[in-house]
Amino acid sequence: MTLNKHLLVALLYAGTMIPAWADPVVIVNPKMTARITPADVRNIFLGNTKSFPDGSIAIPVTLRNGKIRDDFFAQTLGKTETQYKAIWSRLMFPGTGQPPRELDTEDEIKKLISLNPNIIGFIDTSKLDQSVREVAK
Repeated sequence: MTLNKHLLVALLYAGTMIPAWADPVVIVNPKMTARITPADVRNIFLGNTKSFPDGSIAIPVTLRNGKIRDDFFAQTLGKTETQYKAIWSRLMFPGTGQPPRELDTEDEIKKLISLNPNIIGFIDTSKLDQSVREVAK
């Protein structure tokens, strides 16, 4: 048995759960027709651009906290919470940007996006339904 298998057995035996990665998915309003790339998503959420590729205003929203938020930052933005906050602090100081609005639940994000075609956000893939459209990965 390899070291990794021994570690896994030891953790399971000790009753410790190994945390699974959440599966965040970027979503927009179903009426949004612009093709949005992963680079577009990063640029919008990191304050590098304020519009979608079609020129319409992009308003990003995030979760206030939680695993989906952490995994979105890591998987989609390639940033930690600390790096993300540092980027927005640098943009806020000279007045060139405001960080994305933070909401408490994925349901709030979905509802807001379903009502406004300019908003972009993320939820766990398990929450995806017809009220929103997944952005291509």
